Amino acid sequence: MFLPKLNNEIIFNILENIGYGVYILTPERKIVYWNKAAEKITGFSSDEVIGKSCKDNILQHIDHFGNNLCLNDCPVVEVVKTGEPVKTRVYLHHKVGYRLLVECYFAPIKDGNKVIAVIEVFKEVDEACESLKQRIELLEKLALIDELTQLFNRRYINWIITTKINEVKRFKRVIGVIFFDINDFKKINDTFGHPVGDRVLKLVAENIKNNFRMDDVAGRWGGDEFIIVVNLERKKDLINVASKIKLLVENSFLEVSSCIINPTISIGATIIKEDDTLESLMARVDRLMYESKNQNGFIVTDVEKPC
Repeated sequence: MFLPKLNNEIIFNILENIGYGVYILTPERKIVYWNKAAEKITGFSSDEVIGKSCKDNILQHIDHFGNNLCLNDCPVVEVVKTGEPVKTRVYLHHKVGYRLLVECYFAPIKDGNKVIAVIEVFKEVDEACESLKQRIELLEKLALIDELTQLFNRRYINWIITTKINEVKRFKRVIGVIFFDINDFKKINDTFGHPVGDRVLKLVAENIKNNFRMDDVAGRWGGDEFIIVVNLERKKDLINVASKIKLLVENSFLEVSSCIINPTISIGATIIKEDDTLESLMARVDRLMYESKNQNGFIVTDVEKPC
């Protein structure tokens, strides 16, 4: 089989035109190459990252537990140390501020037995299905999408909850409702202005849209209040779903005029009951959310926590 000799120019031309994000780091974690797909996925241009360390307020990878991998257990450090590739999934920090789940492959570049650089190849993990996207496009035409956040609006969420209550009554399904708002949101608006407040709302919405399952339904209830309706296997799984959104939102941030805005949220969560109405359900989950505020944002649910 004939294989052409590949010089650096040909190699970098290939890397620039593949659909995966690619960047190359020195053993000290200084970024020396950043391709077009990496720019598209992360929002950071090559000019913004080349010459910087990967931990310098750029991607700031976190794992599913919220651990900052750039400060602890960095895959690049492991590859340099062992000389072996590493494959993992992480939540990277997009330039806009939200967290995005990506699958990463870190591989050593060697000169003999010495690791002289590390290449990372990464791609978005698409947790939504195409039919959901088509449904959203259709509902936009029916004015059931919140214009600012592009989540479902209150009108659609009311319909969904009513439908889910009927499913619980007829089929005994386990369906949870998570209701939360942004702590001190008025203070953010008063300090930085409403345009920045809008960016914070979009930040929260992007965390939901990019990291939840295709059969979950999320919406903006009004103001800084959000709601997620989730199908569950077991009642006690509700706290895990609520914990996930809290972890992702509170590990997201915006940079505004050299200030870091790191929103926190208060969450109430409940399971739909057979005798619920829309009014009784929303009154209950609203009360739980305000109990959460009185407990410094700790998640409050009327379902016992998992073992």
